[in-house]
Amino acid sequence: MAKEYSTGDGLQTIELFNGSRTQWPDPERKLMAHILWDAIEVLKMDPAIRRTRARKQKVYGDAVRWVMSDDQSWIFSFSNICETLNLDAGAARLALQRSFGLRGTFRIKRVA
Repeated sequence: MAKEYSTGDGLQTIELFNGSRTQWPDPERKLMAHILWDAIEVLKMDPAIRRTRARKQKVYGDAVRWVMSDDQSWIFSFSNICETLNLDAGAARLALQRSFGLRGTFRIKRVA
């Protein structure tokens, strides 16, 4: 079963699969697909809920910063996950920006 996220202008569509063994035969790609899927689920969160609950607000902010970051130094960065899953990171980011109203660019600082 594929899920589609479109920019709304008909120019770009991102398809994400459910991570079944037939689609992602190796566990690393399956994990990466699930990380990306989880971030999209967080971005879809009801604005009323994420504004009123501190924990959800933090999780939402983390997801936005992760998607908007161009950091490639971490194996599970948005850009690296997109590359591994054969998705164009720029097009995916643009589609998510348009679908969920994300703004700005961020750098994520990792704690060693």
